[in-house]
Amino acid sequence: MLSWKMRKVKCPDGPKYIYRNPANAFPITLKNISTNIQGAVEGLQSASANASVEHRREIQTLLIQLDESNRSMQADFAAAYTAFASDPCHDPGYLQRRVNELQSDRQHITQLLIQVRLIEHLLTTGAPSNEIAEVVKQAILAAQPPHVAKAHAAIAEAPTIVEKWAAP
Repeated sequence: MLSWKMRKVKCPDGPKYIYRNPANAFPITLKNISTNIQGAVEGLQSASANASVEHRREIQTLLIQLDESNRSMQADFAAAYTAFASDPCHDPGYLQRRVNELQSDRQHITQLLIQVRLIEHLLTTGAPSNEIAEVVKQAILAAQPPHVAKAHAAIAEAPTIVEKWAAP
């Protein structure tokens, strides 16, 4: 199944077929998520015209975070595939492990897309401002990298820990 887009590499455990261009190796799900993000961004931008100035600023932050997550995931996949393609015989399980990690990132982005669609729905149906604010806040926190989310959780938990520590 060797096409002009691929090259064959002889490895000790058998031949490997490597795409010449990493963009051709993208799983279709990664390509589709980019299209879904673009649609969600456009929908939320048009719906945010009905939002307050504060909500628009928060929505813009969310859209930037979503776009950065998507770009980062695509760049990570291209880097992983390039590393694999440079020496496909070295670590046979490398590419599969990296793709699995990236699929986890894709699931995270899909969850964010659901929240974006919810915000869009709330804006277009004229939901109460406090309800929109809460959903936007949750979406912004969810859009952050896991280590940032853990830091926010630790900060939120700190007063409770201090109260327990200070109690006689």
